[in-house]
Amino acid sequence: MRIFIWVVIFLISAGLGGLVYVLMFQQKEQPPEYVKAWGKLGNKPAEFNQPIGVAVDKFGIVYVADSGNNRVQKFSQDGKLLEVWGSIGARDTEFNLPARIAVDPQGFIYVTDQNNNRIVKYDTRGHYVMQFGIGGLEPGQFHQPIGITMDNRGRLVVADTYNDRIQKFDRDGKLLGVFGKTGSANGEFHEPWDVAVDLQGNIYVADSNNHRIQKFDWEGRHLASWGFRGKEPGQFLNPSGLAIEDNEFLLVVDAGNSTIQKYKLDGARVLNFGDQGSGARQFSRPRGIAVDPKGNVYVADTGNSRVQKLKRHQLFPFSREEPRGDLPPAVEPVPSTPLGAPTRPMLTPGKSPTPLPGFGGVPSPEQSGSPSTSPPSPSNGSTASPSPSGSTRPDDWATGSAAPAPTGSASPSATPQPGVTVEVTPVDPSKVHRL
Repeated sequence: MRIFIWVVIFLISAGLGGLVYVLMFQQKEQPPEYVKAWGKLGNKPAEFNQPIGVAVDKFGIVYVADSGNNRVQKFSQDGKLLEVWGSIGARDTEFNLPARIAVDPQGFIYVTDQNNNRIVKYDTRGHYVMQFGIGGLEPGQFHQPIGITMDNRGRLVVADTYNDRIQKFDRDGKLLGVFGKTGSANGEFHEPWDVAVDLQGNIYVADSNNHRIQKFDWEGRHLASWGFRGKEPGQFLNPSGLAIEDNEFLLVVDAGNSTIQKYKLDGARVLNFGDQGSGARQFSRPRGIAVDPKGNVYVADTGNSRVQKLKRHQLFPFSREEPRGDLPPAVEPVPSTPLGAPTRPMLTPGKSPTPLPGFGGVPSPEQSGSPSTSPPSPSNGSTASPSPSGSTRPDDWATGSAAPAPTGSASPSATPQPGVTVEVTPVDPSKVHRL
């Protein structure tokens, strides 16, 4: 009798455990819920001009590469401004289009300074520590690097975007390895925009202009590829951002389609979330993405000049939730905001870089109705910059200073979502770190 009772208890426990496991897995396969958003178009503290990179540290502190304003902004997980540093230039505390950010366990941050062809390291307050890299085609040199991430052993992986390769470094800038070349075959790249690394050391690459994701082992051996150009689920139009979630899933920013796609690490598609717009959990040409230790997702909603915070779907109605934030007014997307004219000759590894949709006069899918096979010439009144090879480069990510951003309020045509209160968090001037 006693054995029978223990058997019954075991079966009940196993059944409940299995049910909980299934429910928890289903929770991870639900689209995340909107929490809040912050930012608007401008150049004042807590405003943005084309933010394309976002990172979060182990404490939930959020760093944003405010690319068009040539600075880094630091926020609490609720969007309160903590620090600001940077301006246009090439000195230690200056940037020329900061693109992405990686944070190490000690709190040091690494910024890809795209048009200065370098990686710059700062402490958590924005004080300069060191830098490495110069413009060039040799190993350890860069041609406008964009993506950067750090693995669980403190090694940096950099998307050397316009050299069409991936480079690996230790945290002091010592070169560890290089792989990749220009092309569309497995192991080749056409302007890789971002990288991510799982706990096993596998490297994932957003091969942007090949419209696909590629997976490699740490040594650079090709393991898998998925995706091709298109608008349907499982297809991409210039994937530009990557983040690993729970070492189980890969989140992909599908920039040209203004959506986020979620995959298992073997490339099996799980779901899509988000669409074109300026409301809650809507995006306009997003570029960057990050996941914090609690599973909250932060998206650099580039065309809407803001950061959105999302959280995991709440499985049970009595689950403890974070307070819902208010959606700030979004500006109407500006499809062709140039970042200025070139200030020095461009390196040219045999080709002219191609802009992403929505910048430099290249229409986004919602503007054109269907993706084009090649980008048109700039149509926003800006001039294309000649490169040494004789080809032209639209001014979407050209070298030079940022375009002046308006200092007033958002566009009158931009209205907040119906039924959503607009909240503007005041900035404490004493918290702004000026250099």
